[in-house]
Amino acid sequence: MFSRSFPPVLLPLLLLFASLLPSAQAATIRPVDGVHAYPVGLDLQMLEDETAALDIAAVASSMYESRFRAVDSARPNMGFSRSAFWFRATLDLSGAPDRAWHLVESHPLIDEVTFFLPDGNGGWVAHRMGDTLPFGERQLRLREFVLPIPAALAARGEPVSVYIRVAGQGALNVDLSLLDAQGLAERVNGQQWGFGLFYGALLIMFLYNLLLYLSTRERAQLHYIVFLGGFGLLFMSLNGHGLQYLWPDFPAANGWFPVFTCLSLWGALQFTRSFLDIRKDNPKVDTGFRLMTHAVVAVFLLGLLLPRHWAYILATVLPLFFAAVMLGAGIMRLRQGYRPARLFVAGWGVLLAGAVLLPLANLGLLPVNTLTQFSPQFGAVLLVVLLSLALGDRMKLLEAENERIREESHEKLEHMFAQLKSLDADKLRFLHYLSHELNTPLNWISATRTAEKSALAPEVRDMIDVVEAGQQRMIDLVGIVLRYFDLAGEDPARIAVAPVAPMWLVDDILREHAAAIAARKLTVRNRVPADLVVMANEARLRRALGYLIDNAINFSGEGQEIELLGGTETYGTRGVVVVRDQGRGIDAEQAGRLFEPFFMVGSHHREGGFGLSLPTTKLLVANMGGDVRVRSEGRGHGAEFSLVLPIAASARAPATPAQSPAA
Repeated sequence: MFSRSFPPVLLPLLLLFASLLPSAQAATIRPVDGVHAYPVGLDLQMLEDETAALDIAAVASSMYESRFRAVDSARPNMGFSRSAFWFRATLDLSGAPDRAWHLVESHPLIDEVTFFLPDGNGGWVAHRMGDTLPFGERQLRLREFVLPIPAALAARGEPVSVYIRVAGQGALNVDLSLLDAQGLAERVNGQQWGFGLFYGALLIMFLYNLLLYLSTRERAQLHYIVFLGGFGLLFMSLNGHGLQYLWPDFPAANGWFPVFTCLSLWGALQFTRSFLDIRKDNPKVDTGFRLMTHAVVAVFLLGLLLPRHWAYILATVLPLFFAAVMLGAGIMRLRQGYRPARLFVAGWGVLLAGAVLLPLANLGLLPVNTLTQFSPQFGAVLLVVLLSLALGDRMKLLEAENERIREESHEKLEHMFAQLKSLDADKLRFLHYLSHELNTPLNWISATRTAEKSALAPEVRDMIDVVEAGQQRMIDLVGIVLRYFDLAGEDPARIAVAPVAPMWLVDDILREHAAAIAARKLTVRNRVPADLVVMANEARLRRALGYLIDNAINFSGEGQEIELLGGTETYGTRGVVVVRDQGRGIDAEQAGRLFEPFFMVGSHHREGGFGLSLPTTKLLVANMGGDVRVRSEGRGHGAEFSLVLPIAASARAPATPAQSPAA
């Protein structure tokens, strides 16, 4: 029954109009000698099965004969469709029956591709292929879907119809060719060269930037490596080489190309932020990029949850959008005067151009050739190379900036050093002036010594004694402070050193302190070897040893023992003189501060010192290229001071394991 909106009287007119339409019969493909490859696209007929439920028996029957329509494109592109599509090609191989012929579907990402060949008995032989099947099930193990046509079919001497059914959740692109053995070999050989160069370039750039990152630890380099890794896996999946080489027995991994897309996009977005310094110079734009990186992660998660059909659509649309965004960010930074953005803009521009050329060629708006057919790969290689060059340009810019900062820092340090030297000179001048000004009244006070104390009252004599003691302490303080700051400001290179035997210096110092040693009933043993010879200034070494021995005497109890030892360490290149006592000892928390100026263990008043003898010792020895160390197990366990200086070259022993008398 007809609808009221469709009058029955129009039916005869429609049938007449349909009879005038062009026939659905496509041209028969007839190979001739000398031609090895034939594009089949324009000679196909197509039937859309919206239910995806039709079988070969129904499609090949007369019932569906009139539903086939001629294809209007050399590379039919049905996009993301849930329908199944049937294609019919008519082949007449009688002109070249002695050649082995192959039908080739060059788009490697179709989920289901089934070729139906007549079996000669009115039935059909199905050859199932597709990227959802293990790679080993293919008759010819090539990245494209290749069907060898049986020789019996070619020898029939009459046209035969071949049906091809394609279906899947990804993009349905059909690019059929008929090739003989020579044509197939030339096609595979050419592709191997092209893809070998393509993947070789990606691998070289990946390894090169990985080595750069390991040496520079530059964040932009790391993000670029992530981008390159995802980029390479994405193209291996899109080109069919992932199933061929990486996961041949796990075809489900072909559905991971949205994952590879998101990984590549995440790395590219983070690389753009780091490379263009957006975070520092354009905070608002950087906020947008951070939101986009979160969006990529969300798309990745959605790709795991959504049906594969929608995941494929998202993974196809997003790269073009984000590539345009990154190109725009590069143009913005280039206009702001950021020099490395030049190659960055060129790289993303080339990639977008390559992504556009192929669809234009598929629509017939551009000629189909090697450039347009593989324009995405060309664009990808140029992008990778240009971005690597851009990274190199950025590194040069950073090096120049670092060099400028180093020069400015060096100039500032030199200026600060000059100021410090000036301040140090001012300090010494002040101390000398202070010494002079203090000595004048001290000399006046010293006149009290000429007074006849016996004629004075006892309380006056006591006051004079206090004044004299204070005067002497002030004189000693001024003297030792001046000596300390003189040592701190001197140039070690001007100190003359020569071979010195510490044992003889120790003997002289002990004789000078004989009265103090006897008063405390101390036992002092000089066990410094006579053949120990160090490089030092003799006068300075005597002062340093005198401070250490005097310190040991002052802090030793009555009847205790002081031991002086000598030896070598650091494989016989440094000599050690150790002053070991059994006195008061030093707490661990105070040992680290012992060489600080004016620091004293215990009460300042009780000890009567100034806290400068050990810091002065440290300076004396350090200016001769040596060191002073201290060791103590705590209060009540004594202390051990080690004076270390280089061994005289003539006295060095053969290299032996380090040994120290302090051990």
